[in-house]
Amino acid sequence: MPPSRGQSLIEIIVAMAVFVLAISAIFAISGSSFKNSQKTQEYFLAKEIAREGVEASRAIRDNNWANLTNGDHGLTINNNQWIFQGTEDDVSAQLPQGKRKINISDLGTDRKLIVATVAWDNGGASIDQLQSSTILTNWQKTTVPPSYCHGAARACDTFVASPTCSTQDGCLWTNAFSGATTNPGFTSNSTGWTGADWLWSATTETRVATGGNPGGFIRIRVPKTRNILGGGYWRQAFTTTVANPTATVSFDWKNIAYASGGTVTAYV
Repeated sequence: MPPSRGQSLIEIIVAMAVFVLAISAIFAISGSSFKNSQKTQEYFLAKEIAREGVEASRAIRDNNWANLTNGDHGLTINNNQWIFQGTEDDVSAQLPQGKRKINISDLGTDRKLIVATVAWDNGGASIDQLQSSTILTNWQKTTVPPSYCHGAARACDTFVASPTCSTQDGCLWTNAFSGATTNPGFTSNSTGWTGADWLWSATTETRVATGGNPGGFIRIRVPKTRNILGGGYWRQAFTTTVANPTATVSFDWKNIAYASGGTVTAYV
């Protein structure tokens, strides 16, 4: 018995309904996969932003430990260097409504806990959040050796790069000083100076009472010997109270005599 038109119409409607349901399921699965992929990308991006915050804090520590103040901080770049600014920084260019916050707290003397928190809108009813942390130490701190500065330190026991003892680590030193050469004119002796050979042990270093400018002088005598490289020197040690000190040297010398064809070189 051939099918009626009513039956054919019902079959068509059922087939279309099944097709629509199948298409809807495909779109639902596709949309869910896209959303999961997007969330995964955002997670890894947030992880990198948090790590960047930790490394920026490390760079700030290397510039100056004192800049690691406790509390919440934002980050920015000034003169090609990371600095703290505000209580959080905006990373919405990378993450939807993204914010980054660096929290610093003490873990004892010269140790800080750094926690970088990144929060962003996940497109749902809540905010996603990710953290990265590390512990930083004051590796540049150095205990002042005894008598590093002449005088007593007040309210500090460490030093950092500073032009003078009087301003080390934000505290004051008493009786810091600068000095001059001991016995620069060799007036009556060579006290404060040490003479020594250079490359060759046959040279002699002595003080001469007269003939200097204007009085005595110190002399280096090099015996006449062929094909020998050698000489002597006088030195005076001094104590410096700063890093990379400067000194002014005035060198008054003359060569009394040397054989024809010889070469004399003075090193200061």
